[in-house]
Amino acid sequence: MAKGEKQAILILAHQVNDVLRTLIQQFDSILFDIFIHFDQKFYTASLGQELQSLVQTSQVSVIATQSVTWAAPSVMRAELDLMNHAFNSGHYRYFHLLSGQDLAVKSATTIYNFFDSQDAQFFEIRAVNSPVAIDRVTYRYPLVESVGKKRNFFWILQKAYLLFQKSLHIKNQQAFLLENQLAYASQWASMTNEFVEALLMQKSELQTIYRQALVPDEIYKATFLVNNTKRFTYHNRNYRFISFNGNSPKIISTPQEVQELLESENFFARKFAPENQLLELIRKATIEKEELDNQVEAM
Repeated sequence: MAKGEKQAILILAHQVNDVLRTLIQQFDSILFDIFIHFDQKFYTASLGQELQSLVQTSQVSVIATQSVTWAAPSVMRAELDLMNHAFNSGHYRYFHLLSGQDLAVKSATTIYNFFDSQDAQFFEIRAVNSPVAIDRVTYRYPLVESVGKKRNFFWILQKAYLLFQKSLHIKNQQAFLLENQLAYASQWASMTNEFVEALLMQKSELQTIYRQALVPDEIYKATFLVNNTKRFTYHNRNYRFISFNGNSPKIISTPQEVQELLESENFFARKFAPENQLLELIRKATIEKEELDNQVEAM
């Protein structure tokens, strides 16, 4: 990889608020371009135009190819579509996958300089061949796109179907599981151009393997990585702060939490609510003065 190349910010979003606006403006720089996949259910052309109008320097490109459901393969498909779109839009040294509820807790220049000196992937792999991850791929979850976080009628049917599969020892993707280690990881990662290119070459195969899996976005990238360590090195740290409350990230809600994040070694953090006082603290600490002045003048 050649140093000094631009890096790409990849954002999965489903709503426009001051958190997403701040995140986009944090990376409005000659160093980054910004690519957003917006949930198809909520996307309009005017929304895309609004997001593009937030920047002065970076390219902002918005796609809405998937109607996204939490824990479903549509999340993986949205990621792959977004990576594919960014990869085909230019040559980027790194691709940083973020949520629309994330913010940077360091300046764009600091983040850029760190990754410009690296050649590895940055993941947070939590387990390899864990029973939970294996169950997510071994058994079929055909109703997950209709379930998400809801405990509805489809959730009951899916639970019943899972018990049926287990009782009859019906298993899926056994050849793949015999040949590959299955890694469970954080969805969010920073990946090199070479890694993204290799992953996209397997796009169709990945969508087939994980088409009825549960939460495949936490599995498919890391699994590809751990089975290709002769080609790709990685650090088991993604420089993202996330604290969970059950299945959902806790909301960062106090100035003290923000200050601790700004002083930490992390580059990104989530989840933020659109609360003006905290966002202003982060903006002042992370957006370079010249860029901030340009944004104020443009408003």
